Amino acid sequence: MRFSMSIIRRITRIIKGVRYLLLVCAVGVEYACHDPNAQSSHIVVEVEKAGAGNDISSLTTQELAQWFAHQPATFVHKVNDQCAPLRSKAPAAWHMRTAEGRVCDAAQQAAALAFTPYDADHTRY
Repeated sequence: MRFSMSIIRRITRIIKGVRYLLLVCAVGVEYACHDPNAQSSHIVVEVEKAGAGNDISSLTTQELAQWFAHQPATFVHKVNDQCAPLRSKAPAAWHMRTAEGRVCDAAQQAAALAFTPYDADHTRY
């Protein structure tokens, strides 16, 4: 079976169009995950300074939770405690749409697994 040149050209144009569409979708997803207001959050800035990266606004909750899993328990609990008042007043989509919400969700997940030893007072009974 022989293909004419016009059919080959059409197939080539379709493939180029699909590539372009995939590129546009990938850029759109990256932009949708990026939070431009992330640097106004002191929690996000503190986590970035602790070594999570220069711009964590595009990281997912799972990626942040993995990072928090390797941090000291005191730091994880500190961030989780800072997030507690924000969590109670936040809108429903806060944890999905903002970097601060994703950081707080990740800190909450890691805090549940982070062990802090109990410092007993040995002078009392």
